[in-house]
Amino acid sequence: DGCWMKTCEGRVRECRYTMGDDDMLECIKDSVYEDSEIAYIRDSMGYHKVGNPSTTKRSMTLHLYCPPFDKCRVWLDPTHTSNASCSRVCYHSQYGTLVNNNTSSSTTTTTTSSNCGCIDDAKYEVK
Repeated sequence: DGCWMKTCEGRVRECRYTMGDDDMLECIKDSVYEDSEIAYIRDSMGYHKVGNPSTTKRSMTLHLYCPPFDKCRVWLDPTHTSNASCSRVCYHSQYGTLVNNNTSSSTTTTTTSSNCGCIDDAKYEVK
């Protein structure tokens, strides 16, 4: 399984992490991608975060996940990896049909509960 990310506009910064022994995420790679560049990550390569390094210019990316996933773990505090949250995917469309996210069960939710279904499942890593 993996994720291909294309920078469609602007610049995008990706930081990759491994899980440290001291309950912290440790940065192992820090890259900036320009217009039209493509990046790839899979679960065995670590965790990552993606963001816009500019405060004045917008950026846009396209992500292709194979296979698709429904939820992933998210760390809001990289110094406490045991305190992960669970985020569910929100789709614009499925199989060519628009999804009404106001009533669909696929709406994005973020909880800090360890009972959300993905915290202890190694299949769901930060994408």
